[in-house]
Amino acid sequence: VVAVIVVASGVASYFLFFTGEKEEKAIVLNKTSEAVTIEREKPVRILVLGSDSRNSNIGGSRSDGNMLVQLNPDKSANIVSFPRDSYVQIAGGGRRKINSALATGGPEKTVKTVENYSGLKIDYYMVVSFPGFTGLVNSLGGVKFTFEKGLHDRMAGANFSAGTKVLKGGEALAVARSRHIAGGDFSRQANQQKLAIAALKQEQNRGQDMGQLLQLVPVIIKRVETDLSSKELFTLMRIVFQTDPDKIKNVVLQGGSGGGGGGSVVHLNRSYADKVFAEMKKK
Repeated sequence: VVAVIVVASGVASYFLFFTGEKEEKAIVLNKTSEAVTIEREKPVRILVLGSDSRNSNIGGSRSDGNMLVQLNPDKSANIVSFPRDSYVQIAGGGRRKINSALATGGPEKTVKTVENYSGLKIDYYMVVSFPGFTGLVNSLGGVKFTFEKGLHDRMAGANFSAGTKVLKGGEALAVARSRHIAGGDFSRQANQQKLAIAALKQEQNRGQDMGQLLQLVPVIIKRVETDLSSKELFTLMRIVFQTDPDKIKNVVLQGGSGGGGGGSVVHLNRSYADKVFAEMKKK
């Protein structure tokens, strides 16, 4: 549910070329010199959306994860998540929950909504469904994840004790979906960020192999809806794996529950959000 986890989760997908996914044998790029140049003198921003779609079609689905990832020239990164029920001005008119933008206007509408709220220009988007997420994690052989305390949410299928475990796709999805826990959706967004960073740390060494990066591009393209071309995706992956995991600043926007639009929503703390986005603009 994130660019970091979406990209990092794809690294081991290289091996799928030799385990039955015959339709993906073709290599999109033949040599690293075919990659496009993404300017590194300024931040690169990707909006990563976790669709609640139970199949590969995201049409009409909502975004349970709304994560803005900024990759900075100094190899640091920022990850900012919007709670699912954030009550914001939706691009095109009207205040509604941010997750409705994907359902009513696709990822492009969500991008414009986040741009309007944050004042930041977004370069690309990535959207992953439930099956796409589990498939990416399984292609890694799982993600090594440390639970600082137990995580139990029957509604999401999460039942984990404290400690370090290797999560399979369905287990990682359960972590990413858990919101019937202390902190509710704020904790869910934070756990999504932790999964992304864990995947990056786990796969960083393999991510330095240009041959594997070339091979995995079509695997990711199959599982993720994005406006990145194959060449741009390859270049972006190189940037992601150059990021220092210890220099990632991840925050969930603060806010409080209240009424709005005929239901329960999250009213974001505007002053806190302004500080977060002002800091990102300085990079």
